[in-house]
Amino acid sequence: MEDRFWRDGRIIGLVGAFLLFLGPFMPVIRVPLLGTMDYVRGGSGDGMFLVVMALVGGFFAFLGWSRGQIVMGGLSLLALCVGFVDISFKIVDLQEQTRREMAGNPFGGLAMAMVHSVGLEWGWVPMFLGAGLMLAGGVVSHRSAAGRPPSPGARPSGS
Repeated sequence: MEDRFWRDGRIIGLVGAFLLFLGPFMPVIRVPLLGTMDYVRGGSGDGMFLVVMALVGGFFAFLGWSRGQIVMGGLSLLALCVGFVDISFKIVDLQEQTRREMAGNPFGGLAMAMVHSVGLEWGWVPMFLGAGLMLAGGVVSHRSAAGRPPSPGARPSGS
């Protein structure tokens, strides 16, 4: 059984859940004068949903519940995509708004330089990688379970 634990995709799901758990605490956005911000924001951000999904997905991976792992990985990827696109559009909107408001202002160039230094950070990488690995681990685990012969003493299907 221990050998099967390593072969059937559970370890992939556990590594993914670990990365997804750590990712929201990593810097995801850089703001001038304020520094970097993480996705958890002191417990009030969307990152808390990802932390919970990582814990639940890791629990499913440990138990070998591939469908739960697939659901948690898929929901995590969906939440990450929505959050990433939302933050990206907010940065673009901020740049456009600053450009319009600072037109003709002698300090407009300085304001634009500060706004253009707002950007995304590296914390997105472990989150996307973790969610993808959790999903992949669930798929691998599900496929290996589907190809596994029934255990001795199991009832044949259809009876």
